[in-house]
Amino acid sequence: MTTVYLYVVGASSNPDRVACAVPWRVDDAEIFFGPCKKRLREALRPGILGPKVDRARAREDVFLVGFNALPASPRVRKLVWAGRIREAMSFGRAWLHLTGPRYEALRSARATPLHLEPVEEDGRPTAYRHFGREHAEGGKWVDDILTPETKRLARISSGTVQLAPGMSWWEGFPRDVCFLLDNLFFASGAGLEVDDELVALLREAQPDRSGVSRLAVFGLSRSGVPDGRRGGHLELTGDLASRFVRWLRSRTPRGKPPLGGASGNGAGRKKSGKRRSC
Repeated sequence: MTTVYLYVVGASSNPDRVACAVPWRVDDAEIFFGPCKKRLREALRPGILGPKVDRARAREDVFLVGFNALPASPRVRKLVWAGRIREAMSFGRAWLHLTGPRYEALRSARATPLHLEPVEEDGRPTAYRHFGREHAEGGKWVDDILTPETKRLARISSGTVQLAPGMSWWEGFPRDVCFLLDNLFFASGAGLEVDDELVALLREAQPDRSGVSRLAVFGLSRSGVPDGRRGGHLELTGDLASRFVRWLRSRTPRGKPPLGGASGNGAGRKKSGKRRSC
């Protein structure tokens, strides 16, 4: 089955490049998706991983697709990235195995999205320590792996989270999953236009939403402004998902690599070298 999840990259308002750490462009072939979209990651985790499986290939076609957040001016909405999940893993497994030159830029960034180090050097740890600046403010990083329920049971101190005695990795860290995706598109100078064909598909997928347009891809809120589905997403399945994938592939012809350059999200880097947290 093919499933497509569409969302707004809230930390990146540029319609022609991704200017935040999530998603992270590894190279022309691969994208790393770490923290952010907590509830979506939590929902996808059981379909790929398991209590004793901390790394596995995806068994179905699942696509993640992001639109830019709306800038103050000019008001332009484009599709800025798209990938197909190739495999899922815990942050612990990612820390241990995403190494070497290919992942050097990912690991060395100040706001790296690979921001959780397993204390036990294991892919199924019962404790993590925070690394880098991603989600450091207010200790938000713990919410990348803990739900409100498990957060009440965990011990959090000095940049470390430890599960309660007897609680397993699988039960205690319900959001502990990140993804490697096939890089289908990553804007590094030009996003994909939201054209009439895509708008028609989005309207069909959201019959209960008013005002779906090139700007308001998820319709209008009650106050009449474009709805960004903050914290949420639009899920496409069945024929709608297949049609969207055909639309996407027709705009990114086979054999033509995604827009890229050096490893990382360098095109979205500010002069200071910092990137916005997701």
